[in-house]
Amino acid sequence: MNNSSRSKVQGPRSTECCWTLDLGPHWPWIAIAALAIIPHLGALSNPFVFDDWNSIVHNPYMVHPHAIRKIFGGAVWEFVSRHQGLANYYRPMMDLFCYLIYRLAGPNAGWFHVACLLLHAAVSVLVAAVVGRLSGRQRVGMLAGLLFAVHPIHSEVTAWISCTPELLSSFFSLLAIALYLASAAKARQQASISLGRGLLVVAMGASVLAAQLSKEIGVVVPLLVVFYEWAVCRRGPLEQLKQRWPEYSSLALATAAYFAARIYVLGALVPIRWRDALPLAEHVWTLLAVFYRFLALLFWPAQLAFFHHDSPSRSPLVPAVLAGWLSVAACAGLALWLYRRRAPELLALPMYLFWLFPVFALPYMFQGWLVIERAAYLPSVGFCWLAAAGLVRAAERRPAKAGGGACWPAVVLIALLLLAYATRSAARMRVWQSEVELTREGLAAAPGSFHMRMVHGEALLRADRPAEALEHLRESLRLRPDYADSQNDIGRAYLALGQSELALSHYRRAAELSIKDGRPDSAARALYNMGLVYRSLDRNPEAIAAYRQALAWDPEFPAARNNLGFALLLEGRIEESIHELREVIGQDPTMALAYSNLGLAYAITGRFDAASRALAEAERLDPNNAETQARIGDVCLAGGQIEQARRRFLRALQLQPANARARQGLAVLQEAVSSRQ
Repeated sequence: MNNSSRSKVQGPRSTECCWTLDLGPHWPWIAIAALAIIPHLGALSNPFVFDDWNSIVHNPYMVHPHAIRKIFGGAVWEFVSRHQGLANYYRPMMDLFCYLIYRLAGPNAGWFHVACLLLHAAVSVLVAAVVGRLSGRQRVGMLAGLLFAVHPIHSEVTAWISCTPELLSSFFSLLAIALYLASAAKARQQASISLGRGLLVVAMGASVLAAQLSKEIGVVVPLLVVFYEWAVCRRGPLEQLKQRWPEYSSLALATAAYFAARIYVLGALVPIRWRDALPLAEHVWTLLAVFYRFLALLFWPAQLAFFHHDSPSRSPLVPAVLAGWLSVAACAGLALWLYRRRAPELLALPMYLFWLFPVFALPYMFQGWLVIERAAYLPSVGFCWLAAAGLVRAAERRPAKAGGGACWPAVVLIALLLLAYATRSAARMRVWQSEVELTREGLAAAPGSFHMRMVHGEALLRADRPAEALEHLRESLRLRPDYADSQNDIGRAYLALGQSELALSHYRRAAELSIKDGRPDSAARALYNMGLVYRSLDRNPEAIAAYRQALAWDPEFPAARNNLGFALLLEGRIEESIHELREVIGQDPTMALAYSNLGLAYAITGRFDAASRALAEAERLDPNNAETQARIGDVCLAGGQIEQARRRFLRALQLQPANARARQGLAVLQEAVSSRQ
């Protein structure tokens, strides 16, 4: 082999391993950030949807005085209940991100969308920087960043606030890789460990840990680094350890810290094992079909939807399975070709495969929910890199007759592709403007899915359309009669329609099914809902019994204990009520209703100073609660503060014109004035 041919074969390796990045003018980076934001601006006016309500709006950690400690000390859903918190997901960075925005802007969906769009822009810029470094070609990096910024499959992540784990894990994973490359470059310049390299190593470890605490796929970063050194730089294990031991030590320590925290908080590395399972052969066929479907959406993102539904593949002759075999063969062939050429693009394949791998273990596979668009967010970095490399190569091809210049058809193709992607992404933002319409889209794609029927029914309930919701919830129950959540939702619909007895029967059935399924948190919520119905019917003793049953299944259920305290108060059992309400405040010091009810209990017993303190805290936590304002008015009236009482009663009526306590208080004031005259 002559020197020229050897240079061609080894060129990609030497270019990649001795790489330095020339950032050049700023406009390409600005263009990437702008394209990441502009097509998705429609999301800014979109409301909270689905999990957003629980994880942000109704999440007590958003205002809890010890929020950060609780966020890092519990599983994803632990704020709902200790039992509900049992999960395989430990993602404190998600809650911390939402907590910081909530403290700055409150429960305003627009500001959350602003933060998510800025994160998407930052991730897109990092894609360009990392791919540019790895490929040694700034044009490839820039085009990869542009493709990533506007790819329509990312519309779910940019439109849905609850997808912040994808955004955060992607940002910190790519940042960690960029820091690793920078540290490796420092190592090549200086044999000893310099201060600059040391700082980069520490920052890299912190970024990896943040990525893992954002979402589990962060653990893939160390694997990608090892693959990069072995397959692209062609360094053996001993050579890697010798030259990269500071970086590897940082990655190992960060990952060990993550696993230790995860086991400590969750009680095990994977505390929940999925009960459903497919036979091995069917599992393989389904994996192949899923692999193909994700690739198809990346290549042709025309059939995007909130809900992709299909049944597990039962035969190797299913068209999607056959297409999956071909896709795997194509990827294997491409990997072999890139490996022989020592092309840095070889790393793009594990970027896609390693980051996508966790989706194959999701339980939705066994229920028939096979493609989750948000799961393709970070893996698509590998796809965008390969696509950018191919498009740049085509654009740089010099026509023989012209003797030079760009290949304009390829340039036009790139421009049209970016425009088409941006247009499609902008159109998807409009779909997310209504939770009801979005779930209707999912229902149209999967009319036979019990889960989709239930989700659509819940959206209709939130939109105060209980009659329509009931129709879909009944169908959900017909498709899966033993599902407790459907029974519970039907109870909510009947209660909204004023059919209390039917609501009670479905809540009771939900509790029975939950107990049978070993879900104490779900049973407690069904019993809690029964207590609400009994209270609405003035059947206080039965409400007290239901709340006590709920607490027996979930002792750390503050809302149930608060309602129990109020029901005891109505029964004249004041000291029992005060005891329960103090317990509530100890469990959840953010519950304004508990302070308000405690203030009422103190006022009834004549302890007006204690009542004033409790009601002041209730007002601080929820300044727009009409009943709290009226109760403060009562305390002011009892203390002879006539004008203060009048202002409070008027404020209560402004917030709730039908508030009986405020009307009665104003009547008492008017009677007192008339008697003086």
